[in-house]
Parts: sequence; structure tokens; C-alpha cells
Amino acid sequence: AGAGRAVPQGRHEADPWNDYVLASRWEEGADYFARAMATECAAPGGPSFDRLAFLHYGYSVCRHFPEISKQLDAAPARRLKEWLLANRQFNEAFLLALRPSDDTARAFEILWLLLADSEDMLIRFPQLAIAFAVVWDAYPSDRGLLLGSFRYFTRNADRMEFDLSSLPHQVSKYIVDTRRPVFERLWALEKYGGTADVGRLYRRIWQFQYESRFYTDGDKLEPDQPSRTLQDIQQNGGVCHDAASFASEVGKAMGVPSVYIGGSTPSGEEHAWVGYIRQGSTPQWDRDTGRLGNEDALAGTVREPHAGARVSEHELDFALAALRYPPEQRRAARIRCDVAAILVQVAHDSEQASTGVTGTRSAALAVPGLRDQARRAMYGSLNTCVYDELQWHTFARLAEDGVFSPEDVMTVLPEFVRRLRSYPNLAVEALEVVGGTLPATHLQRRLDLYDEAADLFERRNSEAVVRLRLLKGRLLESLGEYDAAVEAYSAGIPEAIYRQSTFIPLLDSAGRVLVRHGAVEDAIKLHENTLFRLTRPQASAYAFTSSWAQVTLRLAKLHALAGDRETHDKLLRNILECQRMSDRKHAQLQQRLTGLTYQQLDRSNTSPR
Repeated sequence: AGAGRAVPQGRHEADPWNDYVLASRWEEGADYFARAMATECAAPGGPSFDRLAFLHYGYSVCRHFPEISKQLDAAPARRLKEWLLANRQFNEAFLLALRPSDDTARAFEILWLLLADSEDMLIRFPQLAIAFAVVWDAYPSDRGLLLGSFRYFTRNADRMEFDLSSLPHQVSKYIVDTRRPVFERLWALEKYGGTADVGRLYRRIWQFQYESRFYTDGDKLEPDQPSRTLQDIQQNGGVCHDAASFASEVGKAMGVPSVYIGGSTPSGEEHAWVGYIRQGSTPQWDRDTGRLGNEDALAGTVREPHAGARVSEHELDFALAALRYPPEQRRAARIRCDVAAILVQVAHDSEQASTGVTGTRSAALAVPGLRDQARRAMYGSLNTCVYDELQWHTFARLAEDGVFSPEDVMTVLPEFVRRLRSYPNLAVEALEVVGGTLPATHLQRRLDLYDEAADLFERRNSEAVVRLRLLKGRLLESLGEYDAAVEAYSAGIPEAIYRQSTFIPLLDSAGRVLVRHGAVEDAIKLHENTLFRLTRPQASAYAFTSSWAQVTLRLAKLHALAGDRETHDKLLRNILECQRMSDRKHAQLQQRLTGLTYQQLDRSNTSPR
């Protein structure tokens, strides 16, 4: 495989694989396979999925293989192409894993290095290799560390907590995204191997050492430096950053998907805790170990290894969804989703070719048949399984292009919620992305959907309900319905408190709207009513992070806005009386709380993506 040959003069391309792929005619091949997909989708009785998958595979090869030669010399490039084309299952899985943000040339180079080092390991651990390729493509080139890391996981596979031979790359990326020296990982594996409770490792550093030395005794601990080893942290302890780094890195060394989560306390201090997947009949992320008080999940962010960007910790649920669906279902859903987007591009290109003028994508859909073909392909993807944000982003893009009408969107939105009911936070994301395509004439239906979804998830996931209330309130704000927005925010607070879920973003959103419109007294009443529902905490090192302290602090700042400094100072004293910490730390906290303003406490901004 891989030997190219020219197409005989005057002959029609009867064998596209040989004539385009093996001949390295990439641009022509991509165009051929894209149009062939459109033809296949228009076949009487519908397309053959196997045929469609083959055409999509050929299209992907032609789209991405030119990148191989950008990073590799001729001989390695040729050998990598030959191996990938001879191993379609691996090659297709890798090509499906690629995203626009990837350095594709570098990802191919990583595959080549792994292949040249051990073909057997690449075959035994395909998803692990793919995870390395799409995560390490953003790291500085370090051949020794790359190969050492891959060998570490493959040679110790029988000691890992998860089966790395079958774990989807969407999950194993949270294991391979570490550049700790291999000797540190070996130390961690020897000392803690078999410890499935990664949270215990965080508590060892944070609670047993940090709390007593830093808060109570007043010792000054400097933040972790990159040069500190896991052994150093284990022996000497450290701040929350050290604890989160230690726990997540040791978790990865044991083969447990683990993440460092960052956020901020209401007093303005940065904080870090750990998240990791607990195995069981239904794997779940544990994102609570180390979270202070009632820090809301909207504030937590993680570094998404594939994208290389910090995102909301709710996006960790994509990994759980990938674990739920069998590989063939995920593959089929992704291929059909891609086909839908490709068909729209074919229509766009056809419109340009026929008119000679660059038109809008909506006008391009006048090309006969392609609109319906794209619709069927997208529906086919959603009916196979719903687990990938690419699906609802593609659906939203097609809706904006006119492939789907507002009525179609309103029909599909409840289906997103129903199919994602096991992953409420993903359902909220889908509602936000797809619902955003509805025109102003359908906004009431969008508001109703938020209420319907909140009713569905009321007992299942209170965090998702809070996010839905926020979406509803923000939509009302955008329409200028400020009283209705305050009512939407405020109505969710009692239920959130009852469910012991975060409510601070709701309170801040309502307070922000009231303060902005000069209703400071109404904001004070809202905070007083909320505080009445909360219990004052017992004295501790972290009392200032409790929900009671958060609301009291906001109430104090609102009184300051109203010109009542006496009540402001009294409320701050109430908070400080609950603190168990050294005199030095107590004075620092008092100074920090006194200097804050109400606007600085506002946490009603949208979560990152």
C-alpha cells in the first residue's frame, strides 16, 4: 500500500482510492469524496452507511495526510502513510479525533515516534496513542519524555486503575496530560498504587499539613514552584495548589483520569482542588474534594488537554458520555455529523461555481437535494447517540444556515434534553448552543424549555437547575425584561439552598440587576431573606468560605453602597468572629474583606468555555 500511480489518460476515475489516495492527489481526492458523499446520500432508499463511511474516510485522509510531510522527512513520511493506510481502524479513529485546534502535522509526528519505537504497543493501546497525539501536539518537542511517558503507561498497564487498552481517548487524555518526569511517576505508583481514592491524596497535603501550619499556626508557605517534585510535596506539604497538583499527578500516575480544578473564594483568594473519576457501575467525576464551603461549580475551571484551554469543569462530563456509548455508536454518530457539514459545504461550493459569485451559505442551499440530505445526515447522527458537543454545534450552525427551521429546532431541543438526561450539565450546554439559534419570535418557547428542563432535573441535578435559571434570567435581561429577570433569578434561590446546591450566581445576578437600576434597598431585602435561610457555621479555618459568610459579606457591601457603614462593619465582625486562624492571617483577612466592593464580589458572569 502507498505506491502511487497516475490515472491513465482519458480514463474516468473508476477507482478513487487508487486514483486519489494512493496517488497522493489530496485536493482532488477531497473534492471527489465530498461530492460522492452527496451522491450516496441521494441514493434511492437512502445511503449505505458502510459506503458512506468509506467515502468519509477517504475524504478525511485527503484532508489531513498532506500535513504528514510538513513535519517528517520523505522516508518516515512515506512509511507512516503506508502503516496508517494498512491499519484503517486505527487511522480512522485518529482522524476522527482531530479537531481544528490541533497541530495536525505535530500529531502525525508523535504517531510516527510511537510507531518507530514500538509498533506492538501502538496496536495494543490505540486510544492511548491517539490521546498522546492530540494532547502532546501542543507541548514543546521532547522525544525522550514522550517515549518515556508512553512506555511508562504501556509497561505498567496491568498496574493501572483503568484499562488503558480500551479507555477512549476522550477519557485517557486526562491521564496522559502530564510532563512530570517518569521517575516521579514510578515513585508515585510504588507508594500509592491501588489507591482509587485520589481525594485522600489531596486531603493528606491540604488538611493535615496546610490547615494547621498556614491558617492556625501562621506559618508562611510559598506557592509550589514547578521544580518541586512529588516527593518534596509529600514530605513538606504545601498550599492548595500543591495539594491539587500532587493529587492529580499521582492520580494520573496510577492510571486514574484526574484534573486540577481552579477557582476563587468570595474573599478574592485563588483556590485549587482536585477532580477524578470514580469507577463503578456508573463512573462519575468526584469534583468536591478540596472545594471550600459552597464554592459553586460555575466558578471551577480545568485545563482541557485536547483543546489546551481552560474551560468550565462541567465539560468533564463529555468524558463520562464517551464512556457510556459503545465505540461503534460514537463512530457512526460522528461520521454522520461530519457528512451533514460536508454536504452544506458542497452546496456552498456548487453555488459559487454556478454563479461565479461568492454568495451566502443560506443561498447555497438552493442546490437541489443537498438541504434534505444534510438534514437526514444530521438527524441520523442524533438518532445514533448524543454525546459530543460537535453534534449540537454542527446542528446550530446548520440551523443558522437555514437547513433547519425554527420549528425543527423547537422539536429537537426537548430531544437533546431527554437524550442527555443522564448528563444534565451537557443538556444545559446543548440548550444554550442550539436554543441560541431561535429568532426573537420564538423566544417564549425557549424560556418555556428552560422551565421544562429545570422541572426534569429538579431532583437529578440541582447544579443544572441553577444554570437553567441563570440562562432564563439572562435571556430576559437581554430583552430588557429586568423585573422578570430578577424574579427568575430569585425564584431559584430557595430551592437551591434546600438542595444544598450553589445559589450565589443566582443571588449575584439578581443583586446586580437591582443595583444597576438603583434598587439597592430591594437588593438588601433579597440578601436578608436569603441569609435568614442559612445557618451560621461553627468557627473554623474556612468559615469565611461558607454560604452564610458569602451572603453576609455581600449584604455588608450593599449596606456600604446605601451609606450605612455602621451595619457594614458589624456584619464584617460577624464573619471574622467565625474564623479560627493565626492573628496574622486574621488581620490579613480583615483587611481584604474591608477593601472589597460589591461589584468585586459579583460572580454572575457566564462560565468560561
